[in-house]
Amino acid sequence: MNTISNETDLIAILLRRFEMTRNVGRIKAKLGMSSVDDTRLAEVLGRWRSLGLEADLNADMIESIITIIHDAVVLEHEVARLDKNRNV
Repeated sequence: MNTISNETDLIAILLRRFEMTRNVGRIKAKLGMSSVDDTRLAEVLGRWRSLGLEADLNADMIESIITIIHDAVVLEHEVARLDKNRNV
């Protein structure tokens, strides 16, 4: 396997993920929705932990990675909310 290719692929996946979540953040800001949905987060973490275990990966590590991504997404949603409020 080509490590550089794998790293490039991972960055591309993260880019696509954050492009989508930025759009979701703008929609949530426009509708006045909360940036955080604890029920959904619990579902996502459970699903990712299961996927990690099925792939023979450390479930705690997977949960940590997804939590970091989630925290970054929430921050972007809060920025979108602040931008919306500035433009009102």
